Amino acid sequence: MKYVLYILRFFYRIRFWLILLPVLAACYMIWKTRDIARYYEVRTTVYTGVVSGYDIEQASVREADWNTKNSTIVNMMDILKSEATLRRVSMRLYARCLMNGDSMKNNTYINADTYRWLMDRTPKYVLDLIVKGDEDKTVENFFDNMKPDNRDHLYGLFMWEASRYFGYKDLEQIRVDRIASSDMLKLSYQNSDPGITYNTVLILVKEFFDQYQALRFGETNDAIAYFRRELAEAGTKLKAAEDELTSYNVEKRVINYTDETKEVASINKEFEIQYQDVLMNYAKADAAVSQLEGRIDMNINNMRSNSAFMEKLKLISELQTQITNIDAFGQKNEANLEKLATLKKALKAEERSVSELTKTINENKYSKEGIVSDRFVQDWLAQTLELSKAKAQKEVMEKWRRELNEKYTYYAPIGSTIKSKEREIDFTERTYLSLLEGLNSAILRLRQLQMTTNTLKVTDEPSYPISPLPHKRKMMVLLAFVCTAIFVVAYFLFLELVDRTLRDRIRAERITGRKVLGVMPRNSRRYRPFNQQAKEIAMHCLAKASYPISDGKNRLLSIY
Repeated sequence: MKYVLYILRFFYRIRFWLILLPVLAACYMIWKTRDIARYYEVRTTVYTGVVSGYDIEQASVREADWNTKNSTIVNMMDILKSEATLRRVSMRLYARCLMNGDSMKNNTYINADTYRWLMDRTPKYVLDLIVKGDEDKTVENFFDNMKPDNRDHLYGLFMWEASRYFGYKDLEQIRVDRIASSDMLKLSYQNSDPGITYNTVLILVKEFFDQYQALRFGETNDAIAYFRRELAEAGTKLKAAEDELTSYNVEKRVINYTDETKEVASINKEFEIQYQDVLMNYAKADAAVSQLEGRIDMNINNMRSNSAFMEKLKLISELQTQITNIDAFGQKNEANLEKLATLKKALKAEERSVSELTKTINENKYSKEGIVSDRFVQDWLAQTLELSKAKAQKEVMEKWRRELNEKYTYYAPIGSTIKSKEREIDFTERTYLSLLEGLNSAILRLRQLQMTTNTLKVTDEPSYPISPLPHKRKMMVLLAFVCTAIFVVAYFLFLELVDRTLRDRIRAERITGRKVLGVMPRNSRRYRPFNQQAKEIAMHCLAKASYPISDGKNRLLSIY
Protein backbone atom coordinates (compact mmCIF):
# COMPACT_ATOMS: atom_id res chain seq x y z
CA MET A 1 0.00 0.00 0.00
CA LYS A 2 2.87 2.35 0.81
CA TYR A 3 4.26 1.88 -2.74
CA VAL A 4 0.92 2.81 -4.27
CA LEU A 5 0.98 5.89 -2.15
CA TYR A 6 4.55 6.56 -3.25
CA ILE A 7 3.60 6.31 -6.93
CA LEU A 8 0.65 8.59 -6.45
CA ARG A 9 2.84 11.11 -4.72
CA PHE A 10 5.33 10.83 -7.63
CA PHE A 11 2.68 11.69 -10.21
CA TYR A 12 1.29 14.40 -8.00
CA ARG A 13 4.71 15.97 -7.69
CA ILE A 14 5.22 16.12 -11.54
CA ARG A 15 1.61 16.94 -12.34
CA PHE A 16 2.36 20.35 -13.83
CA TRP A 17 5.05 18.96 -16.17
CA LEU A 18 2.88 15.97 -17.09
CA ILE A 19 0.08 18.25 -18.24
CA LEU A 20 1.90 21.26 -19.60
CA LEU A 21 4.53 19.64 -21.83
CA PRO A 22 2.16 17.17 -23.65
CA VAL A 23 -0.32 19.99 -24.22
CA LEU A 24 2.43 22.17 -25.68
CA ALA A 25 3.58 19.29 -27.91
CA ALA A 26 0.00 18.70 -29.13
CA CYS A 27 -0.41 22.42 -29.88
CA TYR A 28 2.85 22.47 -31.78
CA MET A 29 1.76 19.45 -33.85
CA ILE A 30 -1.58 21.13 -34.58
CA TRP A 31 0.25 24.21 -35.83
CA LYS A 32 2.80 22.17 -37.76
CA THR A 33 0.16 20.13 -39.60
CA ARG A 34 -2.06 23.07 -40.44
CA ASP A 35 -1.11 22.73 -44.15
CA ILE A 36 -0.93 18.94 -44.31
CA ALA A 37 -1.63 17.56 -47.79
CA ARG A 38 -4.91 15.79 -48.40
CA TYR A 39 -4.49 12.67 -50.48
CA TYR A 40 -6.85 11.35 -53.15
CA GLU A 41 -7.03 7.75 -54.30
CA VAL A 42 -7.95 6.41 -57.73
CA ARG A 43 -8.57 2.72 -58.34
CA THR A 44 -9.19 0.57 -61.38
CA THR A 45 -9.39 -3.12 -62.22
CA VAL A 46 -7.97 -4.76 -65.36
CA TYR A 47 -9.17 -8.13 -66.68
CA THR A 48 -6.27 -10.05 -68.28
CA GLY A 49 -7.96 -13.25 -69.47
CA VAL A 50 -4.80 -15.27 -68.85
CA VAL A 51 -6.36 -17.97 -66.70
CA SER A 52 -9.81 -18.41 -68.24
CA GLY A 53 -9.22 -17.13 -71.79
CA TYR A 54 -9.97 -19.07 -75.00
CA ASP A 55 -7.08 -20.71 -76.87
CA ILE A 56 -7.44 -20.75 -80.65
CA GLU A 57 -4.51 -23.14 -81.04
CA GLN A 58 -6.29 -25.83 -79.05
CA ALA A 59 -9.79 -24.69 -79.95
CA SER A 60 -10.74 -25.24 -76.34
CA VAL A 61 -10.40 -23.66 -72.96
CA ARG A 62 -6.76 -23.83 -72.00
CA GLU A 63 -5.76 -26.43 -69.49
CA ALA A 64 -4.57 -25.31 -66.10
CA ASP A 65 -0.85 -24.71 -66.60
CA TRP A 66 -0.54 -22.66 -63.45
CA ASN A 67 3.18 -22.02 -63.68
CA THR A 68 2.87 -20.47 -67.11
CA LYS A 69 -0.23 -18.51 -66.19
CA ASN A 70 1.27 -17.22 -62.97
CA SER A 71 4.42 -16.21 -64.85
CA THR A 72 2.30 -14.32 -67.36
CA ILE A 73 0.46 -12.49 -64.58
CA VAL A 74 3.77 -11.63 -62.89
CA ASN A 75 5.13 -10.37 -66.21
CA MET A 76 2.11 -8.11 -66.60
CA MET A 77 2.62 -6.72 -63.11
CA ASP A 78 6.31 -6.14 -63.86
CA ILE A 79 5.44 -4.32 -67.08
CA LEU A 80 3.05 -2.08 -65.16
CA LYS A 81 5.79 -1.17 -62.65
CA SER A 82 8.71 -1.15 -65.11
CA GLU A 83 10.81 1.97 -65.48
CA ALA A 84 10.16 2.19 -69.23
CA THR A 85 6.39 2.19 -68.71
CA LEU A 86 6.56 4.72 -65.88
CA ARG A 87 8.84 7.00 -67.94
CA ARG A 88 6.28 7.11 -70.73
CA VAL A 89 3.56 7.74 -68.14
CA SER A 90 5.64 10.60 -66.72
CA MET A 91 6.19 12.28 -70.10
CA ARG A 92 2.57 11.94 -71.21
CA LEU A 93 1.28 13.15 -67.85
CA TYR A 94 3.66 16.10 -68.02
CA ALA A 95 2.50 16.99 -71.52
CA ARG A 96 -1.17 16.65 -70.58
CA CYS A 97 -0.82 18.87 -67.53
CA LEU A 98 1.09 21.56 -69.46
CA MET A 99 -1.46 21.53 -72.29
CA ASN A 100 -4.63 21.50 -70.20
CA GLY A 101 -3.73 23.28 -66.95
CA ASP A 102 -5.22 26.60 -65.80
CA SER A 103 -3.46 28.89 -63.35
CA MET A 104 -6.76 30.46 -62.20
CA LYS A 105 -9.03 27.52 -61.46
CA ASN A 106 -8.87 23.79 -60.86
CA ASN A 107 -9.89 21.30 -63.54
CA THR A 108 -9.93 17.55 -64.05
CA TYR A 109 -6.32 17.60 -65.24
CA ILE A 110 -4.46 19.60 -62.58
CA ASN A 111 -5.19 22.00 -59.75
CA ALA A 112 -4.42 25.68 -60.22
CA ASP A 113 -1.77 25.91 -57.49
CA THR A 114 -0.04 22.79 -58.80
CA TYR A 115 -0.12 24.20 -62.32
CA ARG A 116 1.48 27.44 -61.14
CA TRP A 117 4.15 25.46 -59.31
CA LEU A 118 4.75 23.42 -62.47
CA MET A 119 4.98 26.43 -64.78
CA ASP A 120 7.49 28.14 -62.48
CA ARG A 121 9.84 25.17 -62.90
CA THR A 122 9.36 24.45 -66.61
CA PRO A 123 11.98 26.00 -68.90
CA LYS A 124 10.98 27.83 -72.05
CA TYR A 125 12.50 25.32 -74.48
CA VAL A 126 10.18 22.65 -73.06
CA LEU A 127 7.14 24.89 -73.57
CA ASP A 128 8.23 25.42 -77.19
CA LEU A 129 7.99 21.65 -77.76
CA ILE A 130 4.25 21.62 -77.03
CA VAL A 131 1.99 21.13 -80.06
CA LYS A 132 -1.43 22.50 -79.20
CA GLY A 133 -4.20 19.98 -79.63
CA ASP A 134 -1.81 17.09 -80.35
CA GLU A 135 -0.71 15.28 -77.22
CA ASP A 136 0.95 12.39 -79.10
CA LYS A 137 3.12 14.76 -81.11
CA THR A 138 4.06 16.64 -77.96
CA VAL A 139 5.13 13.43 -76.21
CA GLU A 140 7.10 12.45 -79.29
CA ASN A 141 8.89 15.83 -79.21
CA PHE A 142 9.71 15.31 -75.54
CA PHE A 143 11.35 11.95 -76.19
CA ASP A 144 13.17 13.21 -79.29
CA ASN A 145 14.73 16.09 -77.32
CA MET A 146 15.46 14.10 -74.17
CA LYS A 147 19.17 13.69 -73.42
CA PRO A 148 20.70 11.39 -70.78
CA ASP A 149 22.10 14.29 -68.78
CA ASN A 150 21.20 15.36 -65.25
CA ARG A 151 21.08 18.96 -66.47
CA ASP A 152 18.41 18.11 -69.04
CA HIS A 153 15.00 19.05 -67.63
CA LEU A 154 13.02 16.35 -69.44
CA TYR A 155 15.43 13.60 -68.44
CA GLY A 156 15.77 14.84 -64.88
CA LEU A 157 12.02 15.32 -64.44
CA PHE A 158 11.66 11.56 -64.14
CA MET A 159 14.83 10.98 -62.12
CA TRP A 160 14.87 13.91 -59.69
CA GLU A 161 13.47 13.15 -56.27
CA ALA A 162 12.05 16.68 -56.07
CA SER A 163 9.82 16.10 -59.11
CA ARG A 164 6.43 15.97 -57.47
CA TYR A 165 3.90 13.85 -59.34
CA PHE A 166 6.19 13.12 -62.33
CA GLY A 167 9.25 11.49 -60.73
CA TYR A 168 10.00 7.81 -60.50
CA LYS A 169 9.85 7.93 -56.69
CA ASP A 170 6.23 9.11 -56.86
CA LEU A 171 5.08 6.89 -59.70
CA GLU A 172 6.54 3.74 -58.19
CA GLN A 173 4.06 4.19 -55.35
CA ILE A 174 1.38 2.87 -57.71
CA ARG A 175 0.13 -0.40 -56.27
CA VAL A 176 -0.54 -3.37 -58.52
CA ASP A 177 -2.13 -6.39 -56.85
CA ARG A 178 -3.60 -9.59 -58.17
CA ILE A 179 -7.05 -10.31 -56.85
CA ALA A 180 -6.66 -13.76 -55.27
CA SER A 181 -5.79 -16.25 -58.07
CA SER A 182 -8.08 -14.72 -60.68
CA ASP A 183 -7.47 -12.90 -63.98
CA MET A 184 -7.98 -9.51 -62.33
CA LEU A 185 -5.31 -6.94 -61.55
CA LYS A 186 -6.15 -4.13 -59.16
CA LEU A 187 -4.37 -0.77 -59.61
CA SER A 188 -4.48 1.96 -57.00
CA TYR A 189 -2.64 5.28 -56.67
CA GLN A 190 -2.68 8.05 -54.09
CA ASN A 191 -1.50 11.62 -54.51
CA SER A 192 -2.35 15.13 -53.33
CA ASP A 193 -3.66 16.44 -56.69
CA PRO A 194 -6.93 14.72 -57.71
CA GLY A 195 -6.57 15.59 -61.41
CA ILE A 196 -2.99 14.32 -61.65
CA THR A 197 -3.88 11.20 -59.70
CA TYR A 198 -6.82 10.45 -61.98
CA ASN A 199 -4.88 11.06 -65.23
CA THR A 200 -1.89 9.07 -63.96
CA VAL A 201 -4.04 5.94 -63.68
CA LEU A 202 -5.67 6.57 -67.07
CA ILE A 203 -2.32 6.99 -68.79
CA LEU A 204 -0.80 4.00 -67.00
CA VAL A 205 -3.55 1.67 -68.24
CA LYS A 206 -3.17 2.91 -71.82
CA GLU A 207 0.62 2.68 -71.78
CA PHE A 208 0.42 -0.80 -70.25
CA PHE A 209 -1.80 -2.00 -73.08
CA ASP A 210 0.57 -0.50 -75.67
CA GLN A 211 3.71 -1.89 -74.02
CA TYR A 212 2.18 -5.34 -73.58
CA GLN A 213 1.09 -5.48 -77.20
CA ALA A 214 4.50 -4.31 -78.39
CA LEU A 215 6.29 -6.95 -76.34
CA ARG A 216 3.92 -9.79 -77.22
CA PHE A 217 3.59 -8.92 -80.92
CA GLY A 218 7.20 -7.92 -81.55
CA GLU A 219 8.67 -11.42 -81.65
CA THR A 220 5.74 -12.90 -83.57
CA ASN A 221 5.74 -10.07 -86.14
CA ASP A 222 9.48 -10.60 -86.69
CA ALA A 223 8.87 -14.32 -87.24
CA ILE A 224 6.05 -13.58 -89.70
CA ALA A 225 8.23 -11.10 -91.60
CA TYR A 226 11.05 -13.66 -91.76
CA PHE A 227 8.78 -16.43 -93.05
CA ARG A 228 7.26 -14.11 -95.64
CA ARG A 229 10.68 -13.09 -96.94
CA GLU A 230 11.88 -16.66 -97.11
CA LEU A 231 8.58 -17.78 -98.61
CA ALA A 232 8.79 -15.16 -101.35
CA GLU A 233 12.36 -16.21 -102.15
CA ALA A 234 11.44 -19.90 -102.16
CA GLY A 235 8.41 -19.15 -104.35
CA THR A 236 10.62 -17.30 -106.83
CA LYS A 237 13.07 -20.22 -106.93
CA LEU A 238 10.23 -22.71 -107.35
CA LYS A 239 8.67 -20.75 -110.21
CA ALA A 240 12.06 -20.35 -111.90
CA ALA A 241 12.74 -24.10 -111.59
CA GLU A 242 9.29 -24.97 -112.97
CA ASP A 243 9.69 -22.51 -115.84
CA GLU A 244 13.11 -23.95 -116.60
CA LEU A 245 11.66 -27.48 -116.67
CA THR A 246 8.84 -26.31 -118.92
CA SER A 247 11.29 -24.58 -121.28
CA TYR A 248 13.44 -27.70 -121.37
CA ASN A 249 10.43 -29.91 -122.19
CA VAL A 250 9.41 -27.50 -124.94
CA GLU A 251 12.94 -27.41 -126.27
CA LYS A 252 13.20 -31.22 -126.29
CA ARG A 253 9.55 -31.62 -127.39
CA VAL A 254 8.68 -33.73 -124.35
CA ILE A 255 5.10 -33.71 -123.13
CA ASN A 256 5.17 -36.55 -120.63
CA TYR A 257 8.54 -38.18 -120.32
CA THR A 258 7.34 -41.24 -118.40
CA ASP A 259 4.46 -42.05 -120.75
CA GLU A 260 6.56 -41.33 -123.81
CA THR A 261 9.38 -43.61 -122.69
CA LYS A 262 6.83 -46.31 -121.89
CA GLU A 263 5.43 -45.89 -125.36
CA VAL A 264 8.90 -46.15 -126.89
CA ALA A 265 9.59 -49.32 -124.89
CA SER A 266 6.25 -50.79 -126.00
CA ILE A 267 6.99 -49.94 -129.63
CA ASN A 268 10.45 -51.47 -129.31
CA LYS A 269 8.95 -54.67 -127.93
CA GLU A 270 6.47 -54.96 -130.80
CA PHE A 271 9.22 -54.00 -133.22
CA GLU A 272 11.48 -56.84 -132.09
CA ILE A 273 8.68 -59.36 -132.57
CA GLN A 274 7.84 -58.05 -136.03
CA TYR A 275 11.50 -57.76 -136.95
CA GLN A 276 12.08 -61.41 -136.10
CA ASP A 277 9.08 -62.40 -138.24
CA VAL A 278 10.37 -60.27 -141.12
CA LEU A 279 13.83 -61.87 -140.91
CA MET A 280 12.31 -65.30 -140.91
CA ASN A 281 10.10 -64.48 -143.91
CA TYR A 282 13.05 -62.91 -145.71
CA ALA A 283 15.28 -65.94 -145.13
CA LYS A 284 12.53 -68.30 -146.14
CA ALA A 285 11.73 -66.40 -149.35
CA ASP A 286 15.41 -65.99 -150.21
CA ALA A 287 16.03 -69.73 -149.85
CA ALA A 288 12.99 -70.59 -151.97
CA VAL A 289 14.02 -68.16 -154.71
CA SER A 290 17.57 -69.52 -154.80
CA GLN A 291 16.30 -73.06 -155.11
CA LEU A 292 13.90 -72.23 -157.94
CA GLU A 293 16.50 -70.14 -159.73
CA GLY A 294 18.77 -73.16 -159.81
CA ARG A 295 16.16 -75.08 -161.74
CA ILE A 296 14.95 -72.47 -164.18
CA ASP A 297 18.01 -70.28 -164.54
CA MET A 298 17.52 -69.70 -168.31
CA ASN A 299 14.02 -68.34 -167.85
CA ILE A 300 15.17 -66.28 -164.93
CA ASN A 301 17.96 -64.77 -166.99
CA ASN A 302 15.52 -63.90 -169.76
CA MET A 303 13.18 -62.19 -167.31
CA ARG A 304 15.98 -60.37 -165.51
CA SER A 305 17.26 -59.09 -168.83
CA ASN A 306 13.80 -57.72 -169.52
CA SER A 307 13.69 -54.07 -168.44
CA ALA A 308 9.90 -53.99 -168.19
CA PHE A 309 9.98 -56.95 -165.84
CA MET A 310 12.61 -55.30 -163.63
CA GLU A 311 10.67 -52.06 -163.53
CA LYS A 312 7.61 -53.96 -162.44
CA LEU A 313 9.56 -55.66 -159.66
CA LYS A 314 10.99 -52.31 -158.54
CA LEU A 315 7.51 -50.76 -158.49
CA ILE A 316 6.16 -53.74 -156.57
CA SER A 317 9.00 -53.36 -154.04
CA GLU A 318 8.26 -49.67 -153.57
CA LEU A 319 4.55 -50.34 -153.10
CA GLN A 320 5.35 -53.07 -150.61
CA THR A 321 7.64 -50.69 -148.67
CA GLN A 322 4.92 -48.06 -148.44
CA ILE A 323 2.38 -50.64 -147.37
CA THR A 324 4.75 -51.95 -144.69
CA ASN A 325 5.42 -48.45 -143.35
CA ILE A 326 1.74 -47.70 -143.03
CA ASP A 327 0.62 -51.13 -141.91
CA ALA A 328 3.32 -51.65 -139.27
CA PHE A 329 4.05 -48.17 -137.92
CA GLY A 330 1.48 -45.80 -139.32
CA GLN A 331 -1.43 -44.36 -137.38
CA LYS A 332 -4.77 -46.08 -137.90
CA ASN A 333 -6.65 -43.03 -139.01
CA GLU A 334 -9.08 -42.71 -141.89
CA ALA A 335 -6.61 -41.12 -144.31
CA ASN A 336 -3.96 -43.82 -143.74
CA LEU A 337 -6.56 -46.58 -144.06
CA GLU A 338 -7.74 -45.19 -147.39
CA LYS A 339 -4.15 -44.81 -148.59
CA LEU A 340 -3.35 -48.36 -147.44
CA ALA A 341 -6.31 -49.78 -149.33
CA THR A 342 -5.25 -47.89 -152.49
CA LEU A 343 -1.67 -49.15 -152.21
CA LYS A 344 -2.79 -52.74 -151.69
CA LYS A 345 -5.07 -52.46 -154.68
CA ALA A 346 -2.23 -51.08 -156.79
CA LEU A 347 0.07 -53.84 -155.51
CA LYS A 348 -2.34 -56.55 -156.59
CA ALA A 349 -2.68 -54.94 -159.99
CA GLU A 350 1.08 -54.83 -160.41
CA GLU A 351 1.39 -58.45 -159.31
CA ARG A 352 -1.15 -59.51 -161.95
CA SER A 353 0.67 -57.40 -164.50
CA VAL A 354 4.04 -58.93 -163.76
CA SER A 355 2.50 -62.40 -163.85
CA GLU A 356 1.15 -61.78 -167.34
CA LEU A 357 4.47 -60.29 -168.41
CA THR A 358 6.19 -63.42 -167.17
CA LYS A 359 4.02 -65.60 -169.33
CA THR A 360 4.74 -63.47 -172.36
CA ILE A 361 8.49 -63.52 -172.07
CA ASN A 362 8.61 -67.16 -171.10
CA GLU A 363 9.77 -68.83 -174.35
CA ASN A 364 11.50 -71.82 -172.98
CA LYS A 365 8.84 -74.28 -171.84
CA TYR A 366 11.22 -76.79 -170.49
CA SER A 367 14.00 -76.68 -168.07
CA LYS A 368 17.44 -78.17 -168.57
CA GLU A 369 16.24 -81.35 -166.87
CA GLY A 370 13.47 -81.60 -169.47
CA ILE A 371 10.68 -80.58 -167.11
CA VAL A 372 8.10 -78.05 -168.19
CA SER A 373 9.14 -74.83 -166.32
CA ASP A 374 5.95 -72.73 -166.52
CA ARG A 375 4.85 -73.82 -163.07
CA PHE A 376 8.34 -73.21 -161.68
CA VAL A 377 8.42 -69.80 -163.19
CA GLN A 378 5.13 -68.95 -161.52
CA ASP A 379 6.43 -70.30 -158.22
CA TRP A 380 9.63 -68.35 -158.67
CA LEU A 381 7.65 -65.22 -159.41
CA ALA A 382 5.53 -65.73 -156.30
CA GLN A 383 8.61 -66.30 -154.15
CA THR A 384 10.34 -63.34 -155.79
CA LEU A 385 7.41 -61.15 -154.92
CA GLU A 386 7.43 -62.57 -151.38
CA LEU A 387 11.17 -61.93 -151.19
CA SER A 388 10.64 -58.41 -152.43
CA LYS A 389 7.99 -57.91 -149.78
CA ALA A 390 10.22 -59.35 -147.08
CA LYS A 391 13.15 -57.27 -148.25
CA ALA A 392 11.03 -54.14 -148.23
CA GLN A 393 9.82 -54.99 -144.72
CA LYS A 394 13.38 -55.64 -143.62
CA GLU A 395 14.54 -52.28 -144.94
CA VAL A 396 11.66 -50.58 -143.21
CA MET A 397 12.33 -52.43 -139.96
CA GLU A 398 16.03 -51.56 -140.10
CA LYS A 399 15.12 -47.95 -140.71
CA TRP A 400 12.83 -48.03 -137.69
CA ARG A 401 15.53 -49.72 -135.64
CA ARG A 402 17.85 -46.83 -136.39
CA GLU A 403 15.09 -44.40 -135.43
CA LEU A 404 14.36 -46.31 -132.19
CA ASN A 405 18.06 -46.29 -131.37
CA GLU A 406 18.07 -42.56 -131.98
CA LYS A 407 15.06 -42.20 -129.67
CA TYR A 408 16.84 -44.10 -126.91
CA THR A 409 19.92 -41.98 -127.46
CA TYR A 410 17.70 -38.87 -127.42
CA TYR A 411 15.60 -39.75 -124.36
CA ALA A 412 18.43 -41.08 -122.16
CA PRO A 413 20.05 -37.68 -121.30
CA ILE A 414 16.63 -36.03 -121.24
CA GLY A 415 15.50 -38.42 -118.53
CA SER A 416 18.44 -37.75 -116.23
CA THR A 417 18.12 -34.01 -116.76
CA ILE A 418 14.38 -34.05 -116.10
CA LYS A 419 14.88 -36.18 -112.98
CA SER A 420 17.51 -33.73 -111.72
CA LYS A 421 15.23 -30.76 -112.35
CA GLU A 422 12.28 -32.56 -110.76
CA ARG A 423 14.37 -33.31 -107.66
CA GLU A 424 15.31 -29.65 -107.47
CA ILE A 425 11.66 -28.66 -107.86
CA ASP A 426 10.60 -31.21 -105.23
CA PHE A 427 13.20 -29.94 -102.75
CA THR A 428 12.24 -26.32 -103.39
CA GLU A 429 8.56 -27.21 -103.11
CA ARG A 430 9.06 -29.01 -99.80
CA THR A 431 11.05 -26.02 -98.54
CA TYR A 432 8.25 -23.74 -99.70
CA LEU A 433 5.60 -25.86 -97.97
CA SER A 434 7.67 -26.00 -94.77
CA LEU A 435 8.02 -22.22 -94.78
CA LEU A 436 4.32 -21.89 -95.54
CA GLU A 437 3.51 -24.12 -92.58
CA GLY A 438 5.79 -22.00 -90.38
CA LEU A 439 4.11 -18.84 -91.63
CA ASN A 440 0.67 -20.29 -90.93
CA SER A 441 1.78 -21.25 -87.41
CA ALA A 442 3.17 -17.76 -86.83
CA ILE A 443 -0.02 -16.15 -88.12
CA LEU A 444 -2.06 -18.48 -85.92
CA ARG A 445 0.13 -17.48 -83.00
CA LEU A 446 -0.44 -13.82 -83.88
CA ARG A 447 -4.20 -14.37 -83.90
CA GLN A 448 -3.88 -16.11 -80.54
CA LEU A 449 -1.94 -13.16 -79.15
CA GLN A 450 -4.50 -10.76 -80.58
CA MET A 451 -7.27 -12.67 -78.88
CA THR A 452 -5.28 -12.74 -75.62
CA THR A 453 -4.46 -9.04 -75.85
CA ASN A 454 -8.01 -8.14 -76.76
CA THR A 455 -9.11 -9.71 -73.50
CA LEU A 456 -7.24 -6.95 -71.66
CA LYS A 457 -10.11 -4.76 -70.58
CA VAL A 458 -10.72 -2.27 -67.83
CA THR A 459 -13.63 -3.67 -65.84
CA ASP A 460 -13.78 -0.82 -63.32
CA GLU A 461 -13.12 2.48 -65.03
CA PRO A 462 -11.07 4.99 -62.97
CA SER A 463 -13.27 7.61 -61.33
CA TYR A 464 -12.27 11.20 -60.73
CA PRO A 465 -11.81 11.55 -56.95
CA ILE A 466 -13.95 14.20 -55.25
CA SER A 467 -13.38 13.58 -51.55
CA PRO A 468 -9.88 13.20 -50.11
CA LEU A 469 -8.87 10.28 -47.98
CA PRO A 470 -9.15 10.69 -44.21
CA HIS A 471 -5.88 12.23 -43.08
CA LYS A 472 -3.90 11.26 -39.96
CA ARG A 473 -3.70 14.70 -38.33
CA LYS A 474 -5.70 13.70 -35.25
CA MET A 475 -3.59 10.61 -34.83
CA MET A 476 -0.41 12.66 -35.14
CA VAL A 477 -1.60 15.18 -32.50
CA LEU A 478 -2.64 12.41 -30.15
CA LEU A 479 0.62 10.60 -30.73
CA ALA A 480 2.60 13.79 -29.95
CA PHE A 481 0.64 14.24 -26.71
CA VAL A 482 1.09 10.64 -25.60
CA CYS A 483 4.75 10.45 -26.55
CA THR A 484 5.52 13.69 -24.69
CA ALA A 485 3.68 12.45 -21.61
CA ILE A 486 5.61 9.18 -21.71
CA PHE A 487 8.85 11.11 -22.11
CA VAL A 488 8.06 13.33 -19.08
CA VAL A 489 7.22 10.32 -16.93
CA ALA A 490 10.33 8.49 -18.10
CA TYR A 491 12.52 11.52 -17.48
CA PHE A 492 11.32 12.14 -13.90
CA LEU A 493 11.34 8.43 -13.17
CA PHE A 494 14.96 8.33 -14.24
CA LEU A 495 15.70 11.26 -11.93
CA GLU A 496 13.85 9.49 -9.14
CA LEU A 497 16.02 6.42 -9.55
CA VAL A 498 19.36 8.22 -9.68
CA ASP A 499 18.56 10.75 -6.92
CA ARG A 500 20.06 9.58 -3.52
CA THR A 501 18.58 12.28 -1.26
CA LEU A 502 16.47 11.15 1.72
CA ARG A 503 13.41 13.09 0.77
CA ASP A 504 10.66 11.11 2.60
CA ARG A 505 10.17 8.13 4.88
CA ILE A 506 9.58 5.55 2.15
CA ARG A 507 12.56 6.77 0.11
CA ALA A 508 14.77 6.77 3.21
CA GLU A 509 13.80 3.23 4.18
CA ARG A 510 14.39 2.06 0.55
CA ILE A 511 17.81 3.63 0.30
CA THR A 512 19.14 2.91 3.81
CA GLY A 513 17.44 -0.37 4.44
CA ARG A 514 16.60 0.76 7.97
CA LYS A 515 13.36 1.65 9.72
CA VAL A 516 12.59 5.35 10.06
CA LEU A 517 11.62 6.47 13.59
CA GLY A 518 10.10 9.79 12.56
CA VAL A 519 10.11 12.74 10.21
CA MET A 520 10.00 16.51 10.55
CA PRO A 521 7.05 18.24 8.81
CA ARG A 522 7.78 21.03 6.39
CA ASN A 523 6.30 24.49 6.65
CA SER A 524 2.79 24.84 5.26
CA ARG A 525 1.42 28.03 3.78
CA ARG A 526 -2.13 26.95 4.41
CA TYR A 527 -1.58 26.09 8.08
CA ARG A 528 1.11 28.68 8.79
CA PRO A 529 -0.05 29.48 12.40
CA PHE A 530 0.40 25.86 13.36
CA ASN A 531 3.86 25.28 11.82
CA GLN A 532 5.73 25.89 15.11
CA GLN A 533 3.36 23.72 17.15
CA ALA A 534 3.67 20.90 14.60
CA LYS A 535 7.44 21.03 14.83
CA GLU A 536 7.34 20.83 18.64
CA ILE A 537 5.06 17.80 18.55
CA ALA A 538 7.31 16.14 15.99
CA MET A 539 10.42 16.81 18.11
CA HIS A 540 8.72 15.37 21.17
CA CYS A 541 7.72 12.18 19.29
CA LEU A 542 11.18 11.87 17.75
CA ALA A 543 12.87 12.23 21.17
CA LYS A 544 10.63 9.66 22.68
CA ALA A 545 11.21 7.23 19.79
CA SER A 546 14.95 7.64 19.93
CA TYR A 547 15.22 6.71 23.60
CA PRO A 548 17.44 3.68 23.89
CA ILE A 549 15.66 0.38 23.64
CA SER A 550 16.22 -2.52 25.99
CA ASP A 551 17.97 -4.65 23.31
CA GLY A 552 20.70 -2.03 22.91
CA LYS A 553 20.37 -1.61 19.14
CA ASN A 554 20.62 1.82 17.58
CA ARG A 555 17.88 3.12 15.31
CA LEU A 556 18.49 5.26 12.24
CA LEU A 557 16.85 8.66 12.47
CA SER A 558 15.82 10.46 9.31
CA ILE A 559 15.02 14.09 9.97
CA TYR A 560 13.67 16.56 7.40
